[in-house]
Amino acid sequence: MRHSLLLLSLLCTIAPGYSQADNAPVNFFTFTFENDFFAGKDYGYTSGTQLDWAHGDARTYDEIAPHWITSLARPLWLSQDPNQRRAVSYKIGLATYTPQDISDQNPPKDDLPYSGLLYWKGTLHAYDDHVADRAYLTLGIVGPASGAAAAQKTFHRIIGSQQPEGWSTQLDNEPVFKIGVARKWRTAAIDFDDSPWGMDLITHAEVGAGTFESTADLTFSMRLGKNLMRSFPTAGLLPGRDTNQLAGELGNDIYFFIAVMARYQPNAIYVQGNNFGGKETDLTLRQEQYFLSGGLSWNRGNWGYEYALARSTKIFNNAHADQVFGSLGITYRY
Repeated sequence: MRHSLLLLSLLCTIAPGYSQADNAPVNFFTFTFENDFFAGKDYGYTSGTQLDWAHGDARTYDEIAPHWITSLARPLWLSQDPNQRRAVSYKIGLATYTPQDISDQNPPKDDLPYSGLLYWKGTLHAYDDHVADRAYLTLGIVGPASGAAAAQKTFHRIIGSQQPEGWSTQLDNEPVFKIGVARKWRTAAIDFDDSPWGMDLITHAEVGAGTFESTADLTFSMRLGKNLMRSFPTAGLLPGRDTNQLAGELGNDIYFFIAVMARYQPNAIYVQGNNFGGKETDLTLRQEQYFLSGGLSWNRGNWGYEYALARSTKIFNNAHADQVFGSLGITYRY
């Protein structure tokens, strides 16, 4: 809990406030909850909780973000097009990974180790009706300092589920980071005559590298819904992981989606063990992975709601099962 409060203090320090005057940047708050109890089991990526604060609809980054963040992002590929809108989001989150048999006090070395990640993430966004760019930095801690053990035990106690017994074997404390860039294109669109409803296809490419994990993703998503043109910046494999900057803008709108993703992943601490000494595993990371997800996104007034179910192929050789989990995101514009 102490580490969570420290990250929250950092977030509040670097995220400036704004008045609600006309044309001022608008503010968003998002809570995202992910868990594999939607699939009725605990295995692999078993849960994630995220809190986001975002400031959007600005003309320049200097209006909404501290200089040290904007100066780091400018050398990356974020567009400087003055016609694009800008946003910045800050996130604190906790991600939890467990082996298949959580009743075993000494999990075998041929299964995933217990691990948790407590992290802060800062992201700059640039978007218009057809292209959306992101650049992000993630800083975190893996190990007992993450608080994942207490968080999972408490949640399982609340829902009356099996208590995890092997957290004493989790990865050792290690600071980690990940930096990355991403771009989305609204590749194709069909608008229905005399109707706000339509369909579109979105292509999403993302590359990230770091000591927590490194990934290269290519995602294709198809959507059916209302006012799709302006909502595409938050569309993706799991929309609830991005602050829904359209909440409060479009009135009562909804879209349904299905997405597929191919991933190349050369390293992942939650599979391979600590990078610098500490706990090791006997696992071989499966570098080529595939994901499938589907769900809906709904905006009404100042509120936005997003729900998705996702399934991925095995993340290491000889894994017992695919990864399956659900994601629920709630956004409020204030």
